[in-house]
Amino acid sequence: LLSINLGGLSFAGADVGGFFGEPSAELFTRWYQAGAFTPFFRGHAHLDTKRREPWVFGDPYTAHLKAAAVLRYSLLPHWYSVFYNAYSTGLPVMRPLFMEFPADEGTFAMDHQWMVGSALLVAPVTQQGLTSARVYLPAGPDAHGHLYDNWYDLETLQP
Repeated sequence: LLSINLGGLSFAGADVGGFFGEPSAELFTRWYQAGAFTPFFRGHAHLDTKRREPWVFGDPYTAHLKAAAVLRYSLLPHWYSVFYNAYSTGLPVMRPLFMEFPADEGTFAMDHQWMVGSALLVAPVTQQGLTSARVYLPAGPDAHGHLYDNWYDLETLQP
């Protein structure tokens, strides 16, 4: 998706849960949580697959899926701003970190974290059985000359 966005197609995303196959409840939840931070976000599958609406998996998964959807909707003003920026400047909506932090060589090969616009860093948990992931927080000036030395957790608003 990062390459597609860099190529100028910002309204891109994956079929959350995959188009074919039967993801486990955990995999579907992780996919949904990551998908909530991609420009095009939808659950979609082939008609021969099992149902995979958020409520199908039961708790605790339903609660996690609902939280991801609520967070996505709470960020709609940010999404609208970033899409307008993409329209007016050509900058991608979903950006590799090196685009925002070109002086930080640690971001050059990174594809498991990304930016939504210039202000929201996304680092989803993608490994089975884990509930957190290591996050690389770039330091120093960004591409616009702003010094990033304070990062905040989106859910807790704590540094």
